[in-house]
Parts: sequence; C-alpha cells; structure tokens
Amino acid sequence: MNKEEFKKVFMEYAEKINIDINEEQINRFYDYMNLLIEWNKKINLTAITDYNEIILKHFVDSLTINKYIKENNYVVDVGTGAGFPGIPLKIIRDDINIVLVDSLNKRINFLNEVIKELNLKNIETVHARAEEFGKNKKYRQKFDIATSRAVANLSTLSEYMIPLVKINGRCICMKGKEIKEELKENTVVFAGPSGVGKSSLLNEVDKNFELKTGEVSDKIKRGKHTTRHAELLKLECGGMVADTPGFSSLTLDDIDESELKEYFIEFDKHDDCRFGSRCIHENEPSCAVKEAVENGEISKKRYESYIQLLNEIRSGKRRY
Repeated sequence: MNKEEFKKVFMEYAEKINIDINEEQINRFYDYMNLLIEWNKKINLTAITDYNEIILKHFVDSLTINKYIKENNYVVDVGTGAGFPGIPLKIIRDDINIVLVDSLNKRINFLNEVIKELNLKNIETVHARAEEFGKNKKYRQKFDIATSRAVANLSTLSEYMIPLVKINGRCICMKGKEIKEELKENTVVFAGPSGVGKSSLLNEVDKNFELKTGEVSDKIKRGKHTTRHAELLKLECGGMVADTPGFSSLTLDDIDESELKEYFIEFDKHDDCRFGSRCIHENEPSCAVKEAVENGEISKKRYESYIQLLNEIRSGKRRY
C-alpha cells in the first residue's frame, strides 16, 4: 500500500470516529505501519498483517478512547504489546505524557525503535510485568488514565490497573464484543442509579432472564425505576450475576465525622496539624491539610468534596 492509498483509507476511518488527522500524523502512522510489518517478520508482534486491517483494528481502534483523555493527562498503557493503544494516541496528542509497559524485552526494543523513528516526545517504555509494575512507587497512583487493550479479563485487569491511577483517575479497558466471556465463571454485581438500563443490558447478555424493564421517560431520557429487589441469576454461559435495584442517593450512616478524613488518603502525608489527630481539617488554625490545599499539594476539588461530605454526615443525609 502506497502512502496515498494509506492516507485515503485512514482518513475515511478517522472521520467516522470524529478524529482530525493532519499530514504529519498520517506520515507517522504510515511509517509506524511499515515498521510493524518489518519487525513482525523477526518477532511476533501481531497476527494482523493486512494493511486495511492494521489501519482499522490497530490504529483506528486505539484512537476510539481519545475522547476520554483530557488535555495534559498522564497515561499508562499496560501490556502495550506492539504499542496499542499508546503510540497511536501519542501520534495525535502532543499534549499527553505516556508510559508504555510490556513484559517482553523484544517488544520494548521495537517500541523504542518506533519512538525514535517517529520522533515522539514525552513517551517512555518500561520493561516490567503488569503485576509488578503497580508495586513500583515511581508509578503507583501517578496516572490520570490507565489503559489496556486485550490483555486479560476485567477482574485481573482491575488488580493491575487500579493501583496505578490517581484519586479521580480512570481505567479504560479496551475489550471485545463478547461480554459473556468477561462474565463466564465469575460472580458479578450490576449496580448503579435507577433507570440507566441495568436490567435491559442483562436481558441482552442472557435471553433466558426476561427481566422486567420500564419505558424510557421522554422528560428525563432515562428508564423508570423497575427492579424492586436484588436477585442472583445463573448465567447460561456459566457464572452468576446479581441484578440490583437502582438508587437515587447514598448515605454515610456508618461513618463518623471524625473518621471521614481517613478515607481521603492524600491527607495522610500532612499529619502535622497543630491539633494532631483531633484536627477535622475544617476551621482549625495551623491545619497542615488546609495549607496543602492552598499550596496545590492537595486537589481543591477533593477538599471541597471532603467538606461537603462532612456537612452531609452532620445533617444525616446526602443528596445527589
């Protein structure tokens, strides 16, 4: 495939997912594809070798998560393999910093070659097993986004990825269409607000369920509260799933106002308040936590959430 043919195909696919691609980025993707094909003859990088398939199933598929990544985010790609989705994201996003993690040194060598040839900046590779990488203090709880593509089932991925993200960070697990494979031989709970479609989704997963569902409201554009009790259901594919009633609010009945600060782990580093362990971090003078907020060491939004929860505990209710 020559560069003009590549550009035409790539642009058609990119347009469908609302991604704007410039000439320099197209050139980088084209060079990336050729490096992938060349190195794949020496080491096992991908089973996909058709040009159109590489564009669609590797490049464009990787870019589908771009909309979830904010400006200047710090991103880790766990089990990146041949660089997916990390390198395609980096090609179109100069603003983000990316760490690519893989357990095979041969693949790391390939990734370093790609980074060099494409002249990519603010991207690094780490040779490590996913289960060990999260224990590294340099990277633990440091990322805004942790992502992974076709590495393991969700229960295993959660153990790998959750330790890597900051508070309020996000894990984006890129999976195939077969949700049944994720549920198979596992016990899973479907929980969330009322009317978002939990029962409808379960009916699609297993046609034998025939769970009662409500019509979508024209006013609020959501379904109506239908499920009235929690029910453990046996999946035809193996495993169990619990359908639960939706909720409109959460309460903090079991948490005392003096205990709430223990749930904000970023406060732990700032324990030299004037009133020591008795400090609620609200109105007390010489409060190390409030000083850390002022200095930008603790997120202002997180502190505001803490104060809101503190007031809700005192009032005995929490509203959404």
